[in-house]
Amino acid sequence: MRFFTGGDQSIRGFRYQEISPQVLDEEGNSVLTGGRYLATASVEYAYPVADNWRAAVFADVGTATNDFSDGLSRGLGVGAHWLTLIGPVRFYIAQGK
Repeated sequence: MRFFTGGDQSIRGFRYQEISPQVLDEEGNSVLTGGRYLATASVEYAYPVADNWRAAVFADVGTATNDFSDGLSRGLGVGAHWLTLIGPVRFYIAQGK
């Protein structure tokens, strides 16, 4: 099994499954291969700003790798949560490094 990470459900600030080991194909293009290991963590703080609205700040960190010496990718950002009768609707802006 190979692992990929990145995207709104793992490390925000990166495209879906963008974080992975890569190799070059015959034409010199980067190809994502997936990693043997996956590790992710997130912390988010949301606070009320108006009726049914919350402001949020968050940090995500993680990797999909074959070797943990490659380092971790980080996503930082802000968001807003609109609390509706059917559940929260969330909006985020993130920057990945």
